[in-house]
Amino acid sequence: MKFPAIAKALFVTFGSALAGAGNQEDVAFCQEVLILHHSHVDVGYTHPQSMFWELQKDYLNAALDMLDRTEKWPDDRSKPRWTAKVTSPVMRWRETATPAEIARLTKHLRSGRFGISGFEYNTTPLCSSESLARQLYPVRTLREKFGADIRTAIQHDVTGLPWTAVDLLRDSGIELLIMGINLHLSGTPMPRPAVYRWRGPSGRELLVLNGEHYSMFDQWSNTNSRNLDTIQAGLFKYLRHVRTLNYSYDFVYLSATHAPLMYDNSPPNQDLPDIVRTWNEENRQPRLRLVTPNELLTRVKQVPRDKIPIVAGDWTDYWNFGSASSAVETALSRKMAANAAAIDLLRTAIRPDPRLTAETGKLWSNINLYNEHTWGAAATLDADNPNTVTQWQLKAHPAYEGKPLSDFLLRKALHQLAGNPWQSSSTPGVLVVNPTGLRQTYYVPGTWKRTGKQIEGRFMGVVRESTARPLDNLFGPVQLEPFSWQIIPWAQLAPAAAADTITTGSDFIETDTYRLTFEPAAGKVTGLLDKKQNRQVLDPAAPWGFFQLVHERPTTNDRKSFHVRSVEGERYGRTGWKPDWHATRTSHTGTATCKIEKHARSATLVINAAAAGVTHLEQRITVHADSPLIDLSARFLKQDIRTPEALYFAFPLNLAADWQAHFDTAGVPTALDTEQIRGSSRDWVTVDTFASVHQSGAGVTLYCPDAPVVQIGNFNWARKQDAIPRPANPVLLAWPLNNYWETNFRASQPGLVEIRYAFVSHGKFEAGRAALEGQQTRNPPITHLVLDNAAPRQGRFLDLQADNVIVTHLKPAADHDGHILRLLNLGDTPAVARFPNIRRAWLCSPLEDNRTRLPSATFELSPRQLTTLRLLRE
Repeated sequence: MKFPAIAKALFVTFGSALAGAGNQEDVAFCQEVLILHHSHVDVGYTHPQSMFWELQKDYLNAALDMLDRTEKWPDDRSKPRWTAKVTSPVMRWRETATPAEIARLTKHLRSGRFGISGFEYNTTPLCSSESLARQLYPVRTLREKFGADIRTAIQHDVTGLPWTAVDLLRDSGIELLIMGINLHLSGTPMPRPAVYRWRGPSGRELLVLNGEHYSMFDQWSNTNSRNLDTIQAGLFKYLRHVRTLNYSYDFVYLSATHAPLMYDNSPPNQDLPDIVRTWNEENRQPRLRLVTPNELLTRVKQVPRDKIPIVAGDWTDYWNFGSASSAVETALSRKMAANAAAIDLLRTAIRPDPRLTAETGKLWSNINLYNEHTWGAAATLDADNPNTVTQWQLKAHPAYEGKPLSDFLLRKALHQLAGNPWQSSSTPGVLVVNPTGLRQTYYVPGTWKRTGKQIEGRFMGVVRESTARPLDNLFGPVQLEPFSWQIIPWAQLAPAAAADTITTGSDFIETDTYRLTFEPAAGKVTGLLDKKQNRQVLDPAAPWGFFQLVHERPTTNDRKSFHVRSVEGERYGRTGWKPDWHATRTSHTGTATCKIEKHARSATLVINAAAAGVTHLEQRITVHADSPLIDLSARFLKQDIRTPEALYFAFPLNLAADWQAHFDTAGVPTALDTEQIRGSSRDWVTVDTFASVHQSGAGVTLYCPDAPVVQIGNFNWARKQDAIPRPANPVLLAWPLNNYWETNFRASQPGLVEIRYAFVSHGKFEAGRAALEGQQTRNPPITHLVLDNAAPRQGRFLDLQADNVIVTHLKPAADHDGHILRLLNLGDTPAVARFPNIRRAWLCSPLEDNRTRLPSATFELSPRQLTTLRLLRE
């Protein structure tokens, strides 16, 4: 989000005398200004996305023209460079480039004047560890096809990255991450600008340049004036500002786009090389140097390592609260990602299928494109403007195209695993797949017990079960080993016995695990007794009930009540937050109704109500005889409200003061506050699968398969807290909807919304259990019809023997040589992983290139380090 833009990082030198420009000595610390020339990539925002892609192709050709015409310039520091700061425009350009154009790019890559950085997009924490890894795959292609020397990654605009990225980037040959945080509705680690050693969850470190927002060379220096005295005056002003920050380097780094004509998605500024050349020819100080990211890396590496401060923890993003401006599409994208992971797993057990491989690749492209940081047009508050409407439709397209495609591909892979013919009138059995590392007891839904002729078009698009705990017409149970499949004849599946441990009354549901009590007239769950621990989970004095909808709005109905933007202030590192803003919060309006639905092995409390901005609200709370996990769902019609508002689901907790909290980010369980970089987002976080709040011996975990944004402790929006207060009785808040942004993200999201969660009360927090239950909630067991041959058989996709180690992904290798496995040791000490029936194994990079041949199918995993292996089965 730019609006006008802010800029990026900078490094300068000393200044020449200039009448009226101030004292030369106060900028003399800077010996050189390093300038990175690039187009800031927003997929949309300034132009509809289809137009954006074509413009980026033109920009790349224009950059090559610029490099060609200046090739004979004698002064290397003035000789232009161009940087593709993400790989996606280059990969798209490559699809239609002529051989002559490819030769030109290759020439300038090899000369070092054309730089490419490693990520596919400026991205968001919607990414899982696998989708982050997939964003790096183009690096290998560009290295192999063009000889590109890619050793940096750039993230501009966005306000953080999951700390899982430290190991992924390092193991992909990336040495430097260049950040350019936009302070609009965000924050940054301090100091800025500065170089850090970012320590990831494994303890390994990655160099980071936490620079200014992009285009700051243009903005501070007013390069559009093309007047060197004006440029020098602006540059000196910036250098004096930097000097007040205890800046310790003799260079500064800034980036240039084409501001003020275009901050975002801009073409090369053909005037910039001549400005730099003339400046240097006039011997003005500090010297200006146009650089690529690799040249910036070279300069950063000259800083003594012991002089570079360490920052440790998750760089928790601020901006992704905007993903809740499109709750339906975000849920679709996350379901698509769960399907894609299951499809990859299934592909390891069936014959290679080029079509399935290609279409699965398309799924991952859609996932990463939806997760890109641009949501729509700049003027999104003008919600009916044709440009705003067009850009939103194009942004949403990957989710709406990809989710049904993933449903089909999942069924196609299951069909092959079952050995099904094209059609049959014989339906003797069922295939059940456990796509996770959690051993499970599963009841098969009887909806799969079909008769009559079955043809592909009738069931290949059937959506999978939404929970690991189906409700009605059940058969079984079936015991599912981790990462396994079974084909079971219906003749061996008896109808499930009704549980005798569930009792219900007019205001309660009780199982062996819980007693849930509610006020029928208010539609409010007031108690949740954990019978195993004899502990009341909920705060009895809280104004909100369990899973109660809360509508929030600024009392003034004005976005300026919580944030007032000043672009000038942001240049000096100031944000526009107003932490003392006043909110109005309400819940149900009118009369709520409650009813209980009794199932064979569960019972569901159904609450129907209305709330501000919402009609036809139905919430379902299902407790089970066979599982401590409580399934939660909400379904409602969202009204077209364009004034600022948010919807939460509250979980008021009965915990003592000084409670602790964890959430997972790109697969890594992370402690709130203590494992986050200071200056990153505390008030809300984006989870991969879970958020947990706990004390010694007792806690709760909320699983978030559809809507990943949560607030922990209280209503924290816009409080800009450096740490979350820990008084007794915190509130855990699921945060599925808001329209708090004034640009980029949607101003309203009318229509039907359906959201799932799951909740569990437990004893001591265990990261491994939370991670596995998170996998199960996101990717529950899958059932499929078996035609003709239902002879009992079973198999394992993977047999892993290891303690406290989770599998984050398993897929066929891209080169068809074995399987690629990604593992994470959640412990604080090394763990040994053993793989029976594996004949060869290699340690790989995240890009799937072999690094080290393993002497056996046993491997020691470093603590909390995402590791990639290649396995070949016997």
